[in-house]
Amino acid sequence: MLWFPLSLSAAFFWSISQIFLKKGLENIPPLWSNIINNFMTIVIWIPVIFIFNKSPIIIPNFKMIMLIAITSSLYLIFLYALSKGKVALVGTVVSIYPLWTIILSHFILSEAINSIQKICILLIITGSVIISLPEKFSNLKKYNYQWIVWGFAASILIGTGDFLSKFAITKIGVYNYTFYLSISYNFMSILNYLMDKKSRKLPSRNYKKYISTIVGAAISLTGSFLFLLAFNFGKASLVTPVSSIYPALTVILAMKFLKEKLIKRQLAAVGLTVVGLILMGISIT
Repeated sequence: MLWFPLSLSAAFFWSISQIFLKKGLENIPPLWSNIINNFMTIVIWIPVIFIFNKSPIIIPNFKMIMLIAITSSLYLIFLYALSKGKVALVGTVVSIYPLWTIILSHFILSEAINSIQKICILLIITGSVIISLPEKFSNLKKYNYQWIVWGFAASILIGTGDFLSKFAITKIGVYNYTFYLSISYNFMSILNYLMDKKSRKLPSRNYKKYISTIVGAAISLTGSFLFLLAFNFGKASLVTPVSSIYPALTVILAMKFLKEKLIKRQLAAVGLTVVGLILMGISIT
């Protein structure tokens, strides 16, 4: 049962980290937030790996190196998506990533989708659609749907990343995978820098403005490490839905500390999505 407290702790850390990261995005653009986050994987993950890993780090084959590189690139979208709208809404849309894990398992691994899972998928999609609607339907034509596109894109890429992460962990172990993922993240910082030409200029020399981003990254990476560690002790079908309760916590924190306001329909939609995610995990245990 060790996977359960690890998964629950990951959800707790992620919910808190999103508040700090969103606050940090007011001063630090996603490019530099990613660079900071990626660098901190070395500061946080590598020492922990060498403390707890009792076996030497292995050298993976070329295919595994490429798989880890692809996986690390998929996660770079998250902070870009988070910068596009309210964290309570964007974070919830992003959190539907387990949906894509099941779909990938269906098409790639030929795993059947049962009736309960189909209902869960319907709940998740319904909740996400309701979240995506404007507060007033009179603003439908002028509504900015950019955050929705980014949110759904992030959920697809992150869901794919988690699918690949679980596969890699089963092949080389959680510590080896996390070690090489950390290295790959920092190579991806270079790629991110080359692709995001508009944000290359260092945003500020006032280092106090970086505090929220650094704290958020540290908390998020702690949660991510616990999440990956949970994969080592439990099924992905159990770990993923339990960790997916974090949007509910994020909404509460966002309303309290970021003063984000949601109407009752949006709150109900968040609840509907979270219930769908949890039931989906239970249905495949």
